[in-house]
Amino acid sequence: MFLPLTLALLQAATDAPARPRTDTTLAVAAGTQVDVSTFAGAITVRTWDKPQVRVTASHSSRDRVSVAMYDGRVHVRSSGRMGVSFSVDFELWVPTATALKLNGTYADITVTGTRGSIDAKTLAGDVRITGGADYVNASSVEGIVAVADARGKTTIKAVNKGVTLKNCSGAVVVEGVNGNITLDGIDSDDVEVSTLNGQIRYDGTIKDRGQYRFGAHTGGLSIAIPERANVTLSVVTYGGGLSADFPLPASDVPAERRRRTIVLGAGSARVDAESFQGGVRLRRPGARDRNEEKEATTDEVGR
Repeated sequence: MFLPLTLALLQAATDAPARPRTDTTLAVAAGTQVDVSTFAGAITVRTWDKPQVRVTASHSSRDRVSVAMYDGRVHVRSSGRMGVSFSVDFELWVPTATALKLNGTYADITVTGTRGSIDAKTLAGDVRITGGADYVNASSVEGIVAVADARGKTTIKAVNKGVTLKNCSGAVVVEGVNGNITLDGIDSDDVEVSTLNGQIRYDGTIKDRGQYRFGAHTGGLSIAIPERANVTLSVVTYGGGLSADFPLPASDVPAERRRRTIVLGAGSARVDAESFQGGVRLRRPGARDRNEEKEATTDEVGR
């Protein structure tokens, strides 16, 4: 009795139409920008050595995908019968030096291997970028932001998740709210990092005459200071203390109750480190941070 019904259901599933798929390829000139905007789903961008932009998209039958070139740009959009589209998964192949402008609302954004400028923004999704040149702007409210191997100015904004920046060169600006911020392998003479409720960890260059600014309200700061660095450190703490994994000069005398100025070498670089409720730790590049519980115990004993 049940066998015919089961076979009928299996046959219906087999005969069900596949999810619609858009596949469009356009020839492009050097310098053409690609602009992608979608409501939900994913935007994934890869590179190839062809002077073409290929756009594939998987979407529901109620959604439409348009790929058009005008004003010197390739514009990729999704839309639905009632306005915004449902979930659309985009996958693009672009020339290596292509400039990208990528926008989503509930969309994850992934870019790999490009050597053009990147502007990637989403509301509730992760942003993961490997590559980018000239400038990289990335932001997310509810997702993480991770950038690696960027060359040029990197600007990152994140609200409720963390930020990771690795092996990047050029000016760096990072603004966070609730997540931890980790910068590793940074080659820059201009770094500005701030957050409200997260920890900040910096491991990178401290160049002569460079400017480095780190600020947190309820989180701690961990800053790598290379040996033989020429740097003037201005450290301000309110609810935490200052600790160092190496001897500080005897001339280090607190200028006032909560502020200390430390000069290493010629002091030509400037590092400003300020935390209201967390401590500030100075360490050597590559050194691991001490256990947070041990740090808290040390602070209590110091009081």
